[in-house]
Amino acid sequence: MNYITDIFREAKKEDIPVILELMRHFNGESGYEFSEDLKKSCINLFISNSELGRMWLILSEGNPVGYIVLTWGFSFEYLGRDAFIDELYILKPYRGKGLGTQAIQYVQAYCASNDIQAIHLEVEPDNQRAIGTYQRLNFGETGRRLMTYRVPSV
Repeated sequence: MNYITDIFREAKKEDIPVILELMRHFNGESGYEFSEDLKKSCINLFISNSELGRMWLILSEGNPVGYIVLTWGFSFEYLGRDAFIDELYILKPYRGKGLGTQAIQYVQAYCASNDIQAIHLEVEPDNQRAIGTYQRLNFGETGRRLMTYRVPSV
């Protein structure tokens, strides 16, 4: 199986309407706020600037059924570039078929071939299915807590 052509395709500007619809599903299922205008602006900025990271559509029989977003960072602890899986979403009918596992493996291989030292992600504490998948793929907890400060708009 050729991961690039069969399952994953880097997102392009013409994919924005499809990505927005997938994000609408993701945010709705997760109980997150969704502003189409704000998300559209973020997607456009992200896709237009490769220095921010990469976004891939996850395909089934050539049709977009999900997406994964990888953002760049830098870590002295991990001695170089690191990455954060910011979002991974697959439509409900396509879950449990290995697409999520393949998406993570694809990102792991991508990072290994692009001199990225570590990949981080966050998962809801009650999502045991995802936690099990991530553990099988060698993600481990650090014993630390992710904490966030939202910078106020000026």
